[in-house]
Amino acid sequence: MKTILEVAMEIKSDFGEMIFSSIEALFSIIRGKKLIFTSFRINVEKKNGKRKAKSWGILNFVFLRERRYTKILWNFSGMARISSYKDIQQWTLSGNNDGPLELTSGIRSPFYENAEKIMKSLNKNARSEDYEVSISWLMGNPKVLDYQNLTRLNNKPSFLFKID
Repeated sequence: MKTILEVAMEIKSDFGEMIFSSIEALFSIIRGKKLIFTSFRINVEKKNGKRKAKSWGILNFVFLRERRYTKILWNFSGMARISSYKDIQQWTLSGNNDGPLELTSGIRSPFYENAEKIMKSLNKNARSEDYEVSISWLMGNPKVLDYQNLTRLNNKPSFLFKID
């Protein structure tokens, strides 16, 4: 069952499909051991009230394709802007598939999880229907970068990885 936040975000636009389509287009032209690094700003603002509570955070993604499977890794860096995947020590796996539905879901779920985290930082009893969430791609993204190794750091969900 979807949360109210998920429903509200889907009604405005299917951002997961938009991001997935952009990444797929890039994968069609890149060759070799490359990954796609990109960052998004998640803005959360209370809809009503005298005091406009608002906050934000940055969600980073790495997309890489090994054989025909696409891996989606993410990291929430809070308010710190990250310029390279190398600045992040741990990545969480949210997708490892070749199907567009699973991969689109692997893009959406980190947004929902972290938008909720930002809401809870404003008010621990926050209700998603009282907040407006917007997402913006940070300037200079996405970046196609070389990488050497992808190392799994644990064997239980949620799987964590390090990228060298």
